[in-house]
Amino acid sequence: MTDKEREPLANIAPFGLRMQPELKDRISASARRNNRSMNAEIVHRLEMSLLLEETGLLHERTPVSDFAGPASGEQILKSLQAVRRIIDNLDAAIDEEDRKDGGRGDGQRQSDPGEQKDE
Repeated sequence: MTDKEREPLANIAPFGLRMQPELKDRISASARRNNRSMNAEIVHRLEMSLLLEETGLLHERTPVSDFAGPASGEQILKSLQAVRRIIDNLDAAIDEEDRKDGGRGDGQRQSDPGEQKDE
């Protein structure tokens, strides 16, 4: 879905969500750290988890999970390389999302300064 096809959040009916108080506190703290509303934080995290799932990164195994006991230098190197690939892919996905929403994390397209808002 392109940014222009997205429904403005103000036009979307609220969605009630129940969660444990501990999870709510964690999301609230994360939202504050990221300068987002709780809603924007939840939407951002859901979008990121779906993106990870769609790219196959959510379920990618690293070589660390393939062995038990003391690791050899080669196994450690393979593990670090796999983790580096995951981080690089996550960075690219986050950069793309930030490019789309101007870093706000709300999934809404960044407004053009010359663009008039409909009211």
